[in-house]
Amino acid sequence: MDMGFSASGKELDPRNPDARIQRALGLSCGAFSFIERKDDEEVYKDGRQQKYKDGEDTSKDWICLRSKANGEPCGERNFPRNEKCFRCSGLRQSNAPLVKDYKPNKIDGRKF
Repeated sequence: MDMGFSASGKELDPRNPDARIQRALGLSCGAFSFIERKDDEEVYKDGRQQKYKDGEDTSKDWICLRSKANGEPCGERNFPRNEKCFRCSGLRQSNAPLVKDYKPNKIDGRKF
C-alpha cells in the first residue's frame, strides 16, 4: 500500500451510488466499484416473479367505510399498516371489514 491509499476515496463524488454504498459499508478509502454481471437483470426478474407468483396478499387489507358527501361508503382498499384511508383520509374504523370478509353489494360495484 502506498501513502495516498487512505485518502484515495475522498475524490469520489458523494452523489455517486458507489460512493454512497462505500460510505454505508465503512469503506472510505480506496476505489471500489461493483461489477455488473450479464445476468443481473434476469436474476432480478426471476426473483420478482418468484415473490409475486401467487399474486398480492390482500388478506389483511381493510376497506374504508367512511361516508362520502352523497352517502355512499368510500370503499377503498387500504394496507394494514395504514391508520388512515389513502383516498379520503378517514381514520380506520374499529369495525372496518377485511378484504377477505368484504362482500360488495350491487350499489358498490367493487370487486376485490
